[in-house]
Amino acid sequence: MSFVPSSPVDDQTLLAIPGVSQIERKERYVTVTGAGDLAASLIEALGRIGVRLSDIEARRGSLDDAFVKLTRGDAADRAEADQLR
Repeated sequence: MSFVPSSPVDDQTLLAIPGVSQIERKERYVTVTGAGDLAASLIEALGRIGVRLSDIEARRGSLDDAFVKLTRGDAADRAEADQLR
């Protein structure tokens, strides 16, 4: 999820939010990745300290992420099947 905070937010504050595992910054944009409902967690946690989010863009994952997940699962399934033979 990418967003522009209304005021600066340090990495420690962001990493303390449940689900946030990685932070990237580019110009005024902050991009966080992780698990769970990041949008709701970020809006709630940052709202409590007076930080508002704008230019919010949420993504579920890329095609590359989907490919890796699908092919990794297939390879593991084939290896397990081969061991059972």
